[in-house]
Amino acid sequence: MSQVSTAPAPSATRYWRTRLLRPDEDGAMAALSTACFGERADSIEFIRSRYTHSTGPPVHVLVAEAEGGLIGSQAVTLLPFYVGGRGATTGMFTAGMTHPNHRKRGVFREVIDAAERFAFDRGVAFLFTMPNDESLPAFERSPSWKILPDRLLRALPLNLNKLLADRGWPRAASAIAGWLGDARFARRWRSPPATVEERTDLSSLRGELDRLAARVGERYGGVMCRRDWGFVRWRFCENPTFRYRYFVSRGPDGIDGYLISASEHRMGTRVVHMVDWLAAPRPEMIESLLAAAARAAREDGASLLTMIAGGGVEVERFRAFGFRRVPARFAGRRFHTAYALNPAHPELAELASADAAWYLTLGDFDTI
Repeated sequence: MSQVSTAPAPSATRYWRTRLLRPDEDGAMAALSTACFGERADSIEFIRSRYTHSTGPPVHVLVAEAEGGLIGSQAVTLLPFYVGGRGATTGMFTAGMTHPNHRKRGVFREVIDAAERFAFDRGVAFLFTMPNDESLPAFERSPSWKILPDRLLRALPLNLNKLLADRGWPRAASAIAGWLGDARFARRWRSPPATVEERTDLSSLRGELDRLAARVGERYGGVMCRRDWGFVRWRFCENPTFRYRYFVSRGPDGIDGYLISASEHRMGTRVVHMVDWLAAPRPEMIESLLAAAARAAREDGASLLTMIAGGGVEVERFRAFGFRRVPARFAGRRFHTAYALNPAHPELAELASADAAWYLTLGDFDTI
């Protein structure tokens, strides 16, 4: 990582300096994460994998430093994308943090602006991020950033009996509801197609994944991350925080679709998230992958499937499978999306402003 300073001119009120994080400061970044998020903080293993010692896409972390300690950060990861079917570089913002003792003083605003300038100077076409409720106002106030409609959380009961029992329903009532739920949904995942298989190691498929990413991305007319082997390896296979399950669909010419899921204990029950997917444009493809992933999740004791999507992702295929929108009062959080267009690319303004143009899943963020 280059150590060129990106700080603006000193001001009378600014008591920190803005610079690039050094690779040997993984412990300092972990300490900042702990101060901001407590038990939900990123582990030092994750910070090393994603930021200070990443073997994946180039990543640069802009930090604010005061009295020898880190008080703010904003990471930008430079990712290969397809924009209108052509290759482009796009920057993903993650790890936006401000130490609790230094909030409301302009620290977060400054590291965002520094990261934005840093990325645009390197020619990225877009910047995008999924800010939480606390950081969203900073992006809303920025003249550079635009806010897309919230990604919708959708869910499908996988084992309604277990889900309701975990939520405290009486055994008899949850059993009856579970029987009705199985009668309605279980046929969809009882017999996954033979063309879909679960794989524990994707390294042998690297060439096929590269070809699938190019095949889909070059035909996609919007904004899509290049989901090749390099992305899948970096984002999922080498992630030290989550264990993922991989489902692939094989056609006559090789891999023609994949789906990646991850489980966690949330809301008092085991939830499986449909984190990421990419499929050749066949109507039944998503349903085939979902059937295999759902069956494996139920056998693993999960009671609920979830996903977020919007814009260009195949939402209709998920809806047809049974996923329904989760009301905001039950979702627990909102999934905001913001983007900034490089002023050097005004020809992309109309495409960037169209929500339907963005292919976004949880896989495009470091959320899960």
